[in-house]
Amino acid sequence: MMAVLHYLLRATKLGKAMRATSDNRDLAMIRGINTRRVMMAVWIIAGMFAAIAGVLLGFLFSNITINLGFFLLLPMFAGVILGGISVYGAILGSYVVGLAMEVGIFAIPGLSATYRVPVAFVVLLIVLLVKPEGITGE
Repeated sequence: MMAVLHYLLRATKLGKAMRATSDNRDLAMIRGINTRRVMMAVWIIAGMFAAIAGVLLGFLFSNITINLGFFLLLPMFAGVILGGISVYGAILGSYVVGLAMEVGIFAIPGLSATYRVPVAFVVLLIVLLVKPEGITGE
C-alpha cells in the first residue's frame, strides 16, 4: 500500500495536484487545479486505505467488532506527530513508534506487554524534546 501511495504521489498528475494543493491551495487554484476534485480524491483514497486496513485487521483478529481498531488510534497519532505532519514523515514516525512498542518491552526488564503504548509515548516525548518539529522537520 505504501508503494502504491508513493507511486501515486510521485508519478501521476493527481499526485502532483495533491502535492500542489497541500503546499498552497490558493496558488493551486490560480494555476487551474480543481482543488475540490483533488480533495474528494484524497478522501476517497483515504477511505480505501482505511477499508483495506480494516479488512486486514479483521483477518488478524478473526472477529469483527465496532471498536476493532480503537486501540491503534494513540500509536497512530504518536507516529504522525513524531514524524512530522507529512506522508513520508508519518511513515517514518510510525516505524519508529512500532519498533519502540515491540522492542521497548524487551529492552526494559520487568515491563509487560501492557506498557507497549506508554513506551511509544516516552519515545515520542524524548524525540519531541530534542527536535520539536518531528523527525523530518516538516
